[in-house]
Amino acid sequence: MNHLRQTVISIICVVLLGLFMLPSNSYAHTKLIDSTPKVDEVVTKELDEITLQFNTRIEMLSTFTLWDEHNTAIALGSTEISEDTMKRKLIAADDLQNGTYRLDWKIVGKDGHPIEGQYTFQVNIPASIQPSQIESADLTPSTKDQNSASDAAASETSVSSAQPTPDQPTEKASERNSSWLPYLLGVIILLIVLWVGLRAAQRRKP
Repeated sequence: MNHLRQTVISIICVVLLGLFMLPSNSYAHTKLIDSTPKVDEVVTKELDEITLQFNTRIEMLSTFTLWDEHNTAIALGSTEISEDTMKRKLIAADDLQNGTYRLDWKIVGKDGHPIEGQYTFQVNIPASIQPSQIESADLTPSTKDQNSASDAAASETSVSSAQPTPDQPTEKASERNSSWLPYLLGVIILLIVLWVGLRAAQRRKP
């Protein structure tokens, strides 16, 4: 009887250990594989849309939020989801002043578990000097020889600083799960089955 009880306890420990290890292994393979803008990218052109792509199909509850360096949320349009990709448009492109931005994403994978993470990028759009206005004067000819003069002066200065961006985003994500109910129910059912088996074994014992 003691041997049977030890066997049952060992089985329960193995099952519980497997249940704890399975979710962490499956979630570790779900990650962000591409984005616009990319991780740590320096954006030098006007940005009107943000796109995130994952290595798994994502559900409709997935979304993301954009914050500036003062922890103020940037106004974004509704989340559009297609297979493994989601995107949101900026309500006003001029909201992205030069500075550092943090993007927090949260997806629901095809297995129903939420996974979340974040990354940062910078905006550094160069200021351009507008060309000076050219004024032309009309001269009325007074002799057979006509004199025409036009003066033009324009100066443009473009300052651009672009840093190389990685081809593949290095994910700075802290992944976590919040649904253990199915596994808990599985453990309870397993314990009930084992208890019934023990009771049946005791009744058969002479």
